[in-house]
Amino acid sequence: MFVTADSFNVGSLNVDGANGKCMAAAAAATPPLAGVFRAWLANADGSAQLQLGNARGWVRIDSVPFVDRISDLIGGQILYPPRIDENGVDHPDDTVSVATAAAGNGVLVSDCNHFTNTGMMTIGRPDATADDWTDLMSLPCPNNFHLYCFGVDHISPLPALPVIGKRAFVTASPFAISPGGIGDADMLCGREANAAHLQGTFVALLATTTASAASRVGSGPWVRMDGVSLGDNLAAPLAPLNVQANGGYSFGTVWTGAPLPSSTGVDASTCNDWKVDSSGLQGSSTRSNGQHFYDEGASAQCSSGRPIRCFEL
Repeated sequence: MFVTADSFNVGSLNVDGANGKCMAAAAAATPPLAGVFRAWLANADGSAQLQLGNARGWVRIDSVPFVDRISDLIGGQILYPPRIDENGVDHPDDTVSVATAAAGNGVLVSDCNHFTNTGMMTIGRPDATADDWTDLMSLPCPNNFHLYCFGVDHISPLPALPVIGKRAFVTASPFAISPGGIGDADMLCGREANAAHLQGTFVALLATTTASAASRVGSGPWVRMDGVSLGDNLAAPLAPLNVQANGGYSFGTVWTGAPLPSSTGVDASTCNDWKVDSSGLQGSSTRSNGQHFYDEGASAQCSSGRPIRCFEL
């Protein structure tokens, strides 16, 4: 599967027209891509998943696995985000809007008023997984959008990915601000690692007012519990970190404490060093874009609690 390098006035197309754009993009790719490709696009006649038929075992153009089954896709159990276009170019930033018209389960949300080029179009971002890859927001029509294109003539399952390297996970439980501060955050990481029978020492990827998140976890590379590599650059991860220690998938926001892994926080971004009910900076668990990974655009009240990311030392 791939995200198209070019954008189109999708609001004036129908599903058949979008399928034609996918086939043309595949044929014009360097090198050309063989097979039948269809667009991930919902309409009034059916959900986007109907486009995929009985296919399974999708990989990106760089051979990195995307998702195995349709049930995994609509359940948010995506491996690497769909950032690669038909020419193998990576699109990890926040500038590519992909028309889908579809919610995470593939059902219709907004389709430019049934492709009359008016109203709104549901779009996703290719740096994302979970629902955000397909349903992050809606943007007005007419406008130009990219497309997701899926090969539909392949039915072989993806092999399981081995979990090799330093491990990282997101907690299943929210971190409750407490007088113990960052030490209590590290204890939460340890408890969930122990419950999942993980050996090793795990600490929270959190900034404090005196230390950056990167300085707390050392060097990578790191790998999620489903075998997906995060790489070794905390500022530009290869995938989101939304997999728990027990292998379950998590969605939503997490505490971060600073907008960059190399930055220290301040009282207002770290809940006063994770000890006081004030405000804390949160990032997205479903985005691999470095900005959103650490800063989802708004602080939250510390009393509400958020999961945290845990990295093996």
